[in-house]
Amino acid sequence: MKAHFGGHLKAILAIVGNFLGQRRPARRACLSRRSTARANSRAASVRRWAGVSSDAGRWWFIMGWGVRRIVGELRKLALTPSRGSVRRVLEAEGVLPDPDRHAPKGVETTWRKFLAAHLDCMMATDFFCKSVWTPTGRHWAYVLLFIHLGSRKVFVSSSAYHPDADWIQQQARNVTMWAEDEGLELRFLIRDHDSKFTEAFDGHFRRVSGERIVKTPVQSPIANSFAESWIGSLKRECLNAFYCFSLRQVDHVVQTYARYHNTMRPHQSLGNVPLNNRDGPEEAVAGSIGPVRRTRLLGGLLNHYAREAA
Repeated sequence: MKAHFGGHLKAILAIVGNFLGQRRPARRACLSRRSTARANSRAASVRRWAGVSSDAGRWWFIMGWGVRRIVGELRKLALTPSRGSVRRVLEAEGVLPDPDRHAPKGVETTWRKFLAAHLDCMMATDFFCKSVWTPTGRHWAYVLLFIHLGSRKVFVSSSAYHPDADWIQQQARNVTMWAEDEGLELRFLIRDHDSKFTEAFDGHFRRVSGERIVKTPVQSPIANSFAESWIGSLKRECLNAFYCFSLRQVDHVVQTYARYHNTMRPHQSLGNVPLNNRDGPEEAVAGSIGPVRRTRLLGGLLNHYAREAA
């Protein structure tokens, strides 16, 4: 080849390389414009179908909801977009949630197998606290949470500054009556080694429902992940936004969130539907759905959306 082209081989290769170098970025730019146009077209069609405007996309992001949570909220409005459609809308608006929010995938353990096998008859409990500012200074209000693992329904006690043995035993009686009213089966109770859990507290569950007390390992909050996750959601979504000045205010905020959780909030692990509507909304028929009604709780920190009757 060198003999055929003589001394012009390097010059020819340089010309060809320069030509390809100019064509490659142009080709990339063309493909990028086409893919962007297709993505924008798909996002626009999804927005028109779902009624999600440009401002709405930014509003979803401000609320801190992820893609699956948005899908659940839209399902309450008789809309059934896929997660990919919602993701494309958010990508087009430049408000896609942080990918670091995805929980890491853990390995299968005997503890996880135990939980999966007994979800429908297991309840978890844990304390959480909130600072209360009073004329005598700062005090800590303690609240006791119970969550049924299978149904995800929660029962939250009233708050107290000093949860003594009588108070916690009364909460045990209250949650037992609540579980009977809800038709929930109780065979296991998960709790940590908090000294506020007394022997009388454990004895009540063993005596009334034959429930077995399962204590998590010391300093292992991940073993009580259902209760810890709910407490974290409560604090992030509303409780940390308030300065509380009385126990009544703490009770109002916590009980409002508990009602929101039990009746309005879509649950990703249960098909993205609220607990009181496990069958999901009926399929929307064009022209037969009414306008969207927004219900605001706690000054707009919590929001519920539902369709009005057409």
